[in-house]
Amino acid sequence: MGVVEQCWVTMAIDDASALKALVLAKSLRRVVTTRKVAVIFCSDVSAKMRNSLISTFDQCLKMDPSHEMNGIPIELYVKIFCWSIPFIKTSVFLHPDTLVVRNCDELFDQPGVKARLTDNGDIDTSVCVLEPSLVTYEKIVGWMNTGKNHDDANQRYGKYIQEQLNFSPLAEKYNLTITLGGKLAAAPESAVSIVRFCKVHPLDSNNNTDFGEGLLEKVC
Repeated sequence: MGVVEQCWVTMAIDDASALKALVLAKSLRRVVTTRKVAVIFCSDVSAKMRNSLISTFDQCLKMDPSHEMNGIPIELYVKIFCWSIPFIKTSVFLHPDTLVVRNCDELFDQPGVKARLTDNGDIDTSVCVLEPSLVTYEKIVGWMNTGKNHDDANQRYGKYIQEQLNFSPLAEKYNLTITLGGKLAAAPESAVSIVRFCKVHPLDSNNNTDFGEGLLEKVC
């Protein structure tokens, strides 16, 4: 597998998140990104959904949960796993609850690690710019495994990024939290590039079992 200079990466840990990942990929195509789009999927994703992922994404990587997780929540471990992908030089991780509404390929232009700082000073890694490195991956896994428990695993991961890596905050327009029926009050709508659905994703409210194009059109 050849080196991919820059790539968007999301995850699919089950069929529900796989469907959201498909919607996310569609939103990236709609804003005409020039970068590749990849997905990390787990064994709980059904064969039908895997076929949909394969036909939609440029790269599909299977991640088998292993002893290395050591109690780390699977969603967080997938984020950490992104650091170990050897054929990507720069990636932007996008949680499947996000949606890209405006082309933001400029996220790849600046070096270093970037994620949004919340109002209380924590790091929100739902959108995270990173430069994969096996050395960094091993250090993060070691850091996470030294904790007594993983109740605060996301904060612990964020702390490592902020204190141990070349970190700089990501502008809110690249990770704007919204709720269904809410308004984009935190930033001018024209400036918003990526939104993240808080608590409820549009697909969660429909009890959808149709994985086809029609459902994707409803959300996008």
